[in-house]
Amino acid sequence: MESSRFPESLVHGKCSSKERLARNIAERLSAYQDGKKKMNPKPAQYVSTRPKSYIDWIESRLSHYVSQMTWSNEEVGLDFGCGSGHVTRDVLLPHCPNLTKVIALEVQPAVVDYAKQTFNHEKIEYMVLDIMERTPQEWDKMFDKVFSFFSFHFVKDCRKYLNTVRRLLKPGGYFLTLGVTSVPLFYVWSEMSSMEQWKDYFKLGKL
Repeated sequence: MESSRFPESLVHGKCSSKERLARNIAERLSAYQDGKKKMNPKPAQYVSTRPKSYIDWIESRLSHYVSQMTWSNEEVGLDFGCGSGHVTRDVLLPHCPNLTKVIALEVQPAVVDYAKQTFNHEKIEYMVLDIMERTPQEWDKMFDKVFSFFSFHFVKDCRKYLNTVRRLLKPGGYFLTLGVTSVPLFYVWSEMSSMEQWKDYFKLGKL
């Protein structure tokens, strides 16, 4: 892992919006530590500012793993943490043509509304639901495939999550999750929070 160093101009406060930057960083880090971090609640902004490399990486890994799965002619899929719906409609469906229906879940109602309006598709049913809280009983052993893209790092109880996925999958079904395992930037933020010239700002995020 790379050393958690950062530009001298940032360290010594030469940024014109130091307080705003520090507040933003502190709040984001605090949210991750509390397990409350969610997708940007402004989905249009999230989609427009997301790097193309993010989508390219998902496509490359999805293509690789999907080719190794066993498929029947008509299958039902679950996309946990679908966010804006962009990846569900424009990445997942094209790579999985045998999916005749996808239930796409997100915990934020405003984001689901955006997905329905912007990335609607006859095969996709967007829903507001947190599978960590509840799932309909009729979903047990309903899904051939379960997908989760950049959502697993929001899960606090991994055992409960994996048990739920297992319960929802049909026998012989597949679960694929792609996402973040380590982000060096978090270590940078943590180090900044202990530095004299920054620590007062990080208190704003209640670290």
